[in-house]
Amino acid sequence: MYWPVAIVVLAPLAGALLNGLLGKRLGVRFAATVGVGSVALAFLAALGPFGAALFAPPEGYGVLRLWHWVPLGNLHVAVAFRVDALSAVMMLIVSSVALLVHIYSVEYMAGDRDYPRYFACLNLLVGSMLILVLAENLLFMFVGWEGVGLCSYLLIGHWFERERAARAAQKAFIVNCLGDCGLLIGILVLSTTCGTLGIKGLEGALGRLTPAAALASALLLFMAATAKSAQLPLHVWLPDAAEAPMPAGALIHTAATAAGVYLVVRLYFLYAVVPLSLTLIAVVGALTAVLGAVVAVTQFDIRRVLAYSTISQFGYMFLACGVGAHTAGIFHLVTHAFCKALLFLAAGSVMHALQGETDLRRMGGLRHALPGTHAAFLLGCLALAGLPPLSGFFSGNQIMLNVFGSHHVPLWGLGLFGSFLTAFYLFRLYYGMFHGGYRGEAAQFPREPEAPRLMLGPLYALAAAAAVAGVLGLPVGRHLIGDFLHRVVREPQVHLAPAAELGLMIAAAAVALLGLLAAWRLYLVLRRPPDALQRWSPACHDFLFSGCRVDALYEVAVVKPGLALCRYLANAVDNEALNGAVNGLAAAFRQSGELLRRIQVGSAAAYLLYFAVGALVLIAVLLRG
Repeated sequence: MYWPVAIVVLAPLAGALLNGLLGKRLGVRFAATVGVGSVALAFLAALGPFGAALFAPPEGYGVLRLWHWVPLGNLHVAVAFRVDALSAVMMLIVSSVALLVHIYSVEYMAGDRDYPRYFACLNLLVGSMLILVLAENLLFMFVGWEGVGLCSYLLIGHWFERERAARAAQKAFIVNCLGDCGLLIGILVLSTTCGTLGIKGLEGALGRLTPAAALASALLLFMAATAKSAQLPLHVWLPDAAEAPMPAGALIHTAATAAGVYLVVRLYFLYAVVPLSLTLIAVVGALTAVLGAVVAVTQFDIRRVLAYSTISQFGYMFLACGVGAHTAGIFHLVTHAFCKALLFLAAGSVMHALQGETDLRRMGGLRHALPGTHAAFLLGCLALAGLPPLSGFFSGNQIMLNVFGSHHVPLWGLGLFGSFLTAFYLFRLYYGMFHGGYRGEAAQFPREPEAPRLMLGPLYALAAAAAVAGVLGLPVGRHLIGDFLHRVVREPQVHLAPAAELGLMIAAAAVALLGLLAAWRLYLVLRRPPDALQRWSPACHDFLFSGCRVDALYEVAVVKPGLALCRYLANAVDNEALNGAVNGLAAAFRQSGELLRRIQVGSAAAYLLYFAVGALVLIAVLLRG
């Protein structure tokens, strides 16, 4: 049963190789067929291992070892895949969302001159993410981790001839490299202290870790997770990643950014022995959830609204992990994947209809022109906002119950405020796109009644998933997905009185509804334009619109000092010291050559005199010795 896991990983990698080598030569139909077909094969192959993990007991799980990779003393690292509840859930989510994104891309990217390269990168991203979630050890996981970072760079910079896209890709690459350094150093700390890099081996070798090594490795690995999942203060790359094609953005925002959360959950046993790291994760998650939501309220580019929404929602997942509710975090990751992929693809359908327009201020009144897209987008907003009975309500409620039940009341308050803002910015986006009058250029208004079927089909499939995925949170034991993941991830259970639990659920739904009603009142009843907040308080709006000046802070604290240091090294060290030493040595040889040249006078008598003087000096030295 575990051999299909190899097909799950190898199919998209083979698709990437075929499209990379032959796609341009054999044409777009070949590229689309290989791209979609390879991921479809991976999805179908994933159903078998997922079913085995669903019905088998924990001791029935196994590891597929392909070959030994690094035999180094007592450290033995293999190319191996682990199938358990956690990896099975992630494998199925990644492959299913990726399949729908690939199908959508066939029509969305039609006419793109680098069509085969796009599908090659998309396939490679899927293969890398599957390696990451199925890897049996941290070193093999690092291979997938780096592959995800590389593919994010390539897809963000797909239209590299545009300066903004090229700069966004570079920014994503640099920020993620900072996290990669943390991951690599953390792996080195664990390998030297525990003597193993296998997931199960590390769990059994925690006793060998000193408190300092445990804290260092936990913080270094969290640094990597922070960069990959775009959390404070390394979140700055994801808003600019909006320069990627919309379907690629959907996959980056639902799969690539999930790697950080997966890493923390997979190594839950390490963080359990370092309480300080859990507190840090919870605080960073809560602050990121609120910051992302606040900034999303002020954005006009629909892609950046969704990007800050992703930052905020992953903040909730880290908040759940920080209070020990890892299964709730994974549950929210699952529902968020469906909701956010739906919103991205629906927004892409709007952009496709409006000839690439992304500014919310030049949209409006599209619900009649694009009825299918409108319905899908509305359902995505309702689900992600956490309104019952859709999926986001169940997963978000599980997080908030665990935060409150673990006595982190201030963080629960921040989470509740973020829930209000989430509903508000989502419906600000919805009303600005689909209601009111059309504010753009008449030539851009959609002439076709709806997007092509290959784009609408994935929208409807994701809409259905976003609507019904909440059944995974039905209270069977704790909840279905919690009972399933608890076979692998052990966590403290939170016990609340039924009345308290009901009250918290009602409060969460009421806050989300209040955010919806505030947006409805402001943008539909009062018919305020999307830039109403900017008109009310320009200074406050500009501060929030810039992402609270975090980029400017990096510019002052990191970029400018770094450039100044580089200039100093280039001038003082390179030009003056190194070049000066080389040039001085050359000058010394040149001057000695000039001196020797003057000795060559062309007179036999002078040469005999030099010889005689030299012979006398040599005789004197020998006699003295």
